[in-house]
Amino acid sequence: MLGGIFFVVITPLLFQFLLQGELSIDAAFSLLGMRINVSIAALVILLAELFVFRKLTIYSSVLGSAYIIPVFLAIYALTLFSFILLRLDYGRFVLGMSFVASIFWFYILYYFTVKQRRNHFSLVPVGRARTLLSNPDADWVLLCEPVTRTKDFTLGCDAVVADFNGKMDKKWQRFLAQCALEGMPVFDFGQVREALTGKVRIDHISENTLGTLVPNIFYMKLKVLADSLMALTTLFILAPVLLICALLIKLDSPGPVLFRQKRIGYRGKPFVCYKFRTMASAPVL
Repeated sequence: MLGGIFFVVITPLLFQFLLQGELSIDAAFSLLGMRINVSIAALVILLAELFVFRKLTIYSSVLGSAYIIPVFLAIYALTLFSFILLRLDYGRFVLGMSFVASIFWFYILYYFTVKQRRNHFSLVPVGRARTLLSNPDADWVLLCEPVTRTKDFTLGCDAVVADFNGKMDKKWQRFLAQCALEGMPVFDFGQVREALTGKVRIDHISENTLGTLVPNIFYMKLKVLADSLMALTTLFILAPVLLICALLIKLDSPGPVLFRQKRIGYRGKPFVCYKFRTMASAPVL
């Protein structure tokens, strides 16, 4: 919280104060009102971000960090909309820098408090959940039987893990329901396994609504046509901007304008991807 106040609230105001020149009395009072509004908003935003951060990073997961930018962007967009709707004074520079600082701070927070933290899970011994005991990336407590007072064992436990597709008797079902009602996170073993190992395991293949694994051929042809028309239209509209970018890259540093890289595309077929070069070419020794 203290680090967030420094990065998200104080730092943007300091930068804005250092960059401004000499001001008249009226301008100084106007900036004072703007700073008060933005400071209060930044503090409220920080509290909301801390709450969301706790919900997104219950256990160490790549997905948890991936949600930080889009969720925080939505919070700041809502704040900006509120300023406009209520006709309050605000500074775009201060608000924008507060957004960048919050992203920076929460990624640091994620790395040191979540990514480097060892998780403690309680494991329901039903179905395939036992397979997680061999994973050394977390500490596991194998439950022997359902308990009526979940707080007796959840102290220091991050979450309860179970195989939702396993054959579970009513006692274990009531136990999991009680954990959820008391606010204890309950995860399926497949989700936790994917988060800890970074690998996705396919347990079964499902058919589509037409009873086949092959997508609708007419839909795929129509989608390719629509994507092609959209790409050509966008290329035509952005052509002047793309040409200016190419010229600036050429003037900035020696080397080709476009960067080429082979990637895997539709139906597993490799293709060559072209994009603007954003790095300087290394000198040949």
